[in-house]
Amino acid sequence: MLEQSTVYRNLETRHSVWGLEIPDWILLGLLLLVMFFFIESLFLKLGIWLPLVFGLRLFKKGKREHYTLHFFRYHLRPKAYSPLDRDPRARRYDPR
Repeated sequence: MLEQSTVYRNLETRHSVWGLEIPDWILLGLLLLVMFFFIESLFLKLGIWLPLVFGLRLFKKGKREHYTLHFFRYHLRPKAYSPLDRDPRARRYDPR
């Protein structure tokens, strides 16, 4: 007799809350915390923060998991992708 095991179908699903992943909410929470220190008006805070939430949701629509993290890592990384650029960490081999 063939043994059977249960397979869960939700292993590949995105972990998200209202369409945004946990790192996105952390980023938005830090932004809201900074805004609480510098902006006094609650309506102005929410008037800035809520369009950012919905804008980020629209930006991520149809994108892969952790797209925001990869986007920021790519744009904050030093750009030395040319084969003609010299690597400042490279050292010349000296056989002496």
